[in-house]
Amino acid sequence: MHVFLGRNPWRCDCHFIPRFQSLLLKYKRVIRDLADIRCSKSSDKTTSLMQISTMPLGHVCSNDDIEMPISPINIVNLVLFGLILLIMGRFFYDWHNFKTTGKLPWLSSILP
Repeated sequence: MHVFLGRNPWRCDCHFIPRFQSLLLKYKRVIRDLADIRCSKSSDKTTSLMQISTMPLGHVCSNDDIEMPISPINIVNLVLFGLILLIMGRFFYDWHNFKTTGKLPWLSSILP
């Protein structure tokens, strides 16, 4: 099976090119016209008709364009990780305190 993607007007912006380049590199054995896959003709001289597979990302993405927001799931993961570390730290503190003094932690001493 072979795929031909060349001679199409590909939109070259910072959101599309990084993922498209990784797709091209992943399936380079299947894509037969890798050298013909180029950006569409535009007024931007740095990307107009440039070969996408070999294009440096600096031509398309400036440092201002790249946004790396922390997603809400990552915030939740960081909070949970912090809580786990806090609980483990408290456990080891209580364990060490019990080994050295023989006294149970406050919460353990009031529970039936």
